[in-house]
Amino acid sequence: EKPPVDYIISAADYKGVVNERNKNTGRDTVSVSAIYDLEVLKDGWVEIPLLSSDVAIKSARTNGKEVSLLAKDGKHELITNELGKHKLEIDFRAGINSAVDSYSFNFGIPKTSVSKIHLEIPKANISVSIPSSFTVQTTGTAGNDKKTYVSATLASTGTLSVKWSRKIAIPEPDEMEPKVYAEVYTLVSIGEGIISGDTTVQYSIVQAGIGYFSISLPSDVDVLSVTGNGLKNWKIDENVDAGAGGTSGTGGTGGTSGTAGTGGTGNMDHKILHVYLNSETMGTFQLNIKYEKTLGSTSAVSDIPEIQILGVEREKGYIGIEARTNVEISATEVSGVNRIDVKELPYKIIQGTSKPILLAYKYLKHPYTIIVDIKKHEEIAVLSATIDSASFITLVTGDGKSVTKVTYYINNNKKQFLELDLPKNSDIWSTFVSANPVKPAKSEKGTILIPLSKSGSGSESTVSFPVEVVYITENPKMGYIGSSGCVLPGVDIPISQVSLLLYLPEDYDFLRFDGTMKRGMAAQYRDRDYSNPLAGSFGGVVTKSISPALTSNVMMESQVADMEDFRGSVQQAVEKGVLPVRVNVPQQGKSYSFSKLIVTEEQKPWVSITYVNSGIYYWFNLIVFLGVLIVCLKTAKTLVKSKDSWKWIRMRTIPIALIVILAIIAKNILPVTFAMVWIAFVIAFLIGSVYFLFANISKMEKNRREKRKAESKVKKDMTE
Repeated sequence: EKPPVDYIISAADYKGVVNERNKNTGRDTVSVSAIYDLEVLKDGWVEIPLLSSDVAIKSARTNGKEVSLLAKDGKHELITNELGKHKLEIDFRAGINSAVDSYSFNFGIPKTSVSKIHLEIPKANISVSIPSSFTVQTTGTAGNDKKTYVSATLASTGTLSVKWSRKIAIPEPDEMEPKVYAEVYTLVSIGEGIISGDTTVQYSIVQAGIGYFSISLPSDVDVLSVTGNGLKNWKIDENVDAGAGGTSGTGGTGGTSGTAGTGGTGNMDHKILHVYLNSETMGTFQLNIKYEKTLGSTSAVSDIPEIQILGVEREKGYIGIEARTNVEISATEVSGVNRIDVKELPYKIIQGTSKPILLAYKYLKHPYTIIVDIKKHEEIAVLSATIDSASFITLVTGDGKSVTKVTYYINNNKKQFLELDLPKNSDIWSTFVSANPVKPAKSEKGTILIPLSKSGSGSESTVSFPVEVVYITENPKMGYIGSSGCVLPGVDIPISQVSLLLYLPEDYDFLRFDGTMKRGMAAQYRDRDYSNPLAGSFGGVVTKSISPALTSNVMMESQVADMEDFRGSVQQAVEKGVLPVRVNVPQQGKSYSFSKLIVTEEQKPWVSITYVNSGIYYWFNLIVFLGVLIVCLKTAKTLVKSKDSWKWIRMRTIPIALIVILAIIAKNILPVTFAMVWIAFVIAFLIGSVYFLFANISKMEKNRREKRKAESKVKKDMTE
């Protein structure tokens, strides 16, 4: 096969000697002997670039035989047509660049996998740098023959660069004491009978490392935790004199070095926290301390614990005070600190709380005093659960039965049961909580108890969960005309919004709706998308149109049949002590929507319906239409024949007013009847207008004929 490359230079070895300065040229040079392990793979002539053209070639040999090199494109190249492995030796010189107390040379070389250099420099006490090498080994000689020998292995590079200079003696530094600076960030949380503290100490350590810290705390403070990177251990020394300061060593667990730079409070009633690290540290180190102080009662006057960092050059601190519970906090005595705006507190304090920070302070030295008055106020009862929305879908049939499916979306913190007061003559069929079936129970007072789960935590507020209930109610059978009602169940949790989608029989017309709920826009026929068990509101139902081929009688019969089959199958499957199955309520008929905002525990939303049989209502409206049409036509005829129409109207003011009042009442109570009356009036008006126009035209034509006849008679008389 054809080889992928023409040649391989597998290894290179450079041996060089730095020569003394040439008197003729005034320049130092280096003599180098390079040996390459070369293998030619291509059959035919091959050009092999080797050294850069800025070096002077003295001789070149291949396998001991003299060869000539070609200078081309800034390189010295070997041209050969001999296949196989060869040993190529090249002797050459390169110039040395000199600067103040430093020398260097560099030239281009071929890239090889293994390259070594051995260099002899006629100088002692020098440091050598070869950038293309990871390690450089140097050895020197003593006496008059001062030389330095350099050995290095080169990386695969195209340039050999060597630099050397005289070593400069750097004196060893004296041992320095560490200097420590501290910034303290403290968040104080005040609750009922307890003060909790979260202090972060940020140390800045310079000059030397340190492995030990000490901190002074009041004796009535209990340390809960101490954390930090590289922390080995910590301990508490009780009842130590703060005025004596604390010792702080640079060793891991025991060295001593001086007293505390900031002094002490001079109070015997305090303790010292000792913190030990795994090893000495420099730079920045962060330590976190959590502690608490117990108060005598929920309302008290107490000082804020003073945390003092011992053994530091300078300490600066910030304090933020918040209330964890419903306690009132006010500062009664403050000294040694400056009051600042809460916005000036560092982020390290603000990020540690979601509560508002009430007081903020800054201090630069000790001691300081912050005494606060803590007042506990009486708590008032609040809601532990609420219902965001309740969506009802109720199907009513002509025989008085109704099936209701309600979905409550509940936020619950601790309430165990949802207490449901169903309407009279109601039986519960199915209960689901968070799409899971649950067993309802019955309380002593007859209400239904549905076990609740606890709401989960959302990103901004508590996440509500659905509670789905299906029940059936037995009501009196609907007659030809009358009123009926739909009462929603009461619950022991306030509801923010209630919506009701009511399906009524097709064979009836519904004249009036009363009740505590507001009538909405006429709803379309809808069906619940049960593929999503959590879709409980009207937004979770999908609309579907009713075929226009279905007449009202067919619709009514279909509805009653479906309802009876559905009810019978459910009643046969009712058992105690088992989990309920999901019930899908049939949805068809005339649909109406209602809504109500804010329903309290004492309220039961209800809707009252006035209805009439559609057949009776149809004939009633037809009779009214024909009667109004006949009366209007007779009235129009009378007005046309009357010589003074306005006089005729004034004489009948009371009957006309009664007719207008009846029309207004019919508009609110019998909207369809009112529409029929209006249509009859419009038709009568149009017919009367045509009749009036035709009568006037006939009258005018008659007058013209009579006038022409009179004129003809006058002319005849004059002629005679």
